[in-house]
Amino acid sequence: MDPCKEDNTCPPSAVCVSTNHQAQCECPPGTTGNPKHSCQIVECVNNNDCRNFEACVNGECKDPCTYYNPCAKDASCRVVDHTYKCYCLPGLTGDPRFNCEEPKDPSSCIMDQDCISTHGCILDSLVTRYHNKVSAVYIRQDDTDSGASCRDLCREHKPCGPNAVCSVIDSTPRRSMSCTCPPGYHGDAKIECRSIPSQGGCTQHSDCLFSEACIEGLCSDPCHCGINAECYVSQHRPYCTCPPSYTGNPNVACYRGRLKFTLKKTKKLFY
Repeated sequence: MDPCKEDNTCPPSAVCVSTNHQAQCECPPGTTGNPKHSCQIVECVNNNDCRNFEACVNGECKDPCTYYNPCAKDASCRVVDHTYKCYCLPGLTGDPRFNCEEPKDPSSCIMDQDCISTHGCILDSLVTRYHNKVSAVYIRQDDTDSGASCRDLCREHKPCGPNAVCSVIDSTPRRSMSCTCPPGYHGDAKIECRSIPSQGGCTQHSDCLFSEACIEGLCSDPCHCGINAECYVSQHRPYCTCPPSYTGNPNVACYRGRLKFTLKKTKKLFY
């Protein structure tokens, strides 16, 4: 016996379904609600059931801009493909979901981080710079009693020598600059970068790396120290020394302990 015919307690808007020999109420397709009390016709199941400028909200096609009111005070809301989108009113800028305001002067600033990565907040008065002769980093010192604007640090300060590349370091609280020689060049980037001669050729020591010297037209290792001596090169010049516990003339030979005979002085590479 069909239980729905014997024990149908469903309201007229619902349908009775026999499940496991028991009568159960269900809302028919296109409706929603409590099937034991009432089922209401739904306008939509998903956004595709609504017009393009509407969205399916709780079974009804509604304007999402009006229903959600998602945009900021000075922003407008538009619906495209059932989805709302916020826009700042003409002449205003910002995040239209939260706040729209008049755009700020892009060149005005208070600190370096207000500017793009290659620029700094430079005061409008005379700009000075501090040059550390040991480091290639330039630290700025500006007059704090004038207005400021975002400007290209490398172009304004010109800290590097000819052929060198200037880079901005995102240091805090103020950005600094660093100079480097590009590929194929060498030298002190703060003063000048020279082209590295092809095939190791040279006419002067400055054509070579600091650890080399120009010898007979070639960049070579200038170290020619005596026996057991140690050599290090600084600014293209070799320096010979005897290691600890050794004595003697490092340009000729170094001997452990006391030197028992006289060593002849040899010709040096540099004068």
